[in-house]
Amino acid sequence: MTSTLLVCLSFSSGMPILYFVAFLFYTITYLINKVMLFTYYQKTTVLNRVVPNFSVKQFKIAVLLHMLFGLFMLTNPSIFETNDEYDHTLDKHLAELNGTAIYPRI
Repeated sequence: MTSTLLVCLSFSSGMPILYFVAFLFYTITYLINKVMLFTYYQKTTVLNRVVPNFSVKQFKIAVLLHMLFGLFMLTNPSIFETNDEYDHTLDKHLAELNGTAIYPRI
C-alpha cells in the first residue's frame, strides 16, 4: 500500500488520473480488509509502534517526491511547450481603453 502511495504521489503531477486510480485502489483495499477483519483475522497479541512510525516516515518521503517530480514535470519545456510569439491583441485593447500603452508597439 505504501508503494502505491509513493508511485501515485510521485507521478500524479504529470498524470492526474493517478489520483482516481489511488482512490479506487484504497477503496477496494479498505472493503477487502474490512471483510477479512470480521471473518478471518484473529486479534494480535503483539502490537508495537514500528509500523505507524514507518508509515509516517514514508509519508514524508512521498510528499518530498511529489514536490520534486511535480517541479520537474511542470517546468519541463518538452512537456509544456511555450509559444515565443506573444499576442498583443489584449494589450492593444487595454491601451485603447486606458489611453496608455502597456507594451511598446512593434
